[in-house]
Amino acid sequence: ADEHLASGGDGEGGAFSWTQTEDDIEVRVTRGAPEAGRGAAKRVAVAYGKGDKLTVKVDGSVVFEVDKLFARVTPDECNWTLDQGAVVVTLAKAEPRPWAELQLPARLPSSR
Repeated sequence: ADEHLASGGDGEGGAFSWTQTEDDIEVRVTRGAPEAGRGAAKRVAVAYGKGDKLTVKVDGSVVFEVDKLFARVTPDECNWTLDQGAVVVTLAKAEPRPWAELQLPARLPSSR
């Protein structure tokens, strides 16, 4: 991964991590991922919305979701694999530009 491109996650032993190249985002989802084995892939469903979100389900339950990706992806060019107890999702950026975050910050209610 390029040093100047942002990456992140929720820490060691966390639910997920992500890295990027100029063209792709790679998201490793570890929480809830099935152990690799026969039939494991059938338990996983990954959806990309209209290219603006990412949802990973295992056995029909959402284990990871980003409801607003930082920028658009091209769903037809996205894919995923199972790797050592993680669902590894490759998101194809619609435009090759660096992402500052994996998701757009939610508009926080103004604190009083």
